[in-house]
Amino acid sequence: NGQVIREDYYDAQGVLTTYSQYEYLNDGALVVTTMYNTDGTVAVNKHDNVNHTHDLICYYADGSFASHEVYKRNENFEYIARMEYDANGNLIAEYTMIKDADGNYTSVLKEA
Repeated sequence: NGQVIREDYYDAQGVLTTYSQYEYLNDGALVVTTMYNTDGTVAVNKHDNVNHTHDLICYYADGSFASHEVYKRNENFEYIARMEYDANGNLIAEYTMIKDADGNYTSVLKEA
């Protein structure tokens, strides 16, 4: 595998609030971003640049499941959809993502 880079975030008093680890393949492709918060919560973002998706899985401080979202992008890497899953992997909501002229996204719930 490639390189792991750590980035630290501090508040105005210089106290560490969060740090992120970025894991890269040998070709430089980002595959995993993990964010560790000082409250013990963790967010793991797995990137799939071939299928234009990434999985964001969040955990509470005790390690239990908090949330799971999958984001899909088009060939221009613009977000087009977001899906939410429960702890068992069941789809609970699906959204279409719409980008405005300023580059901001809005999620619109898809009707069943």
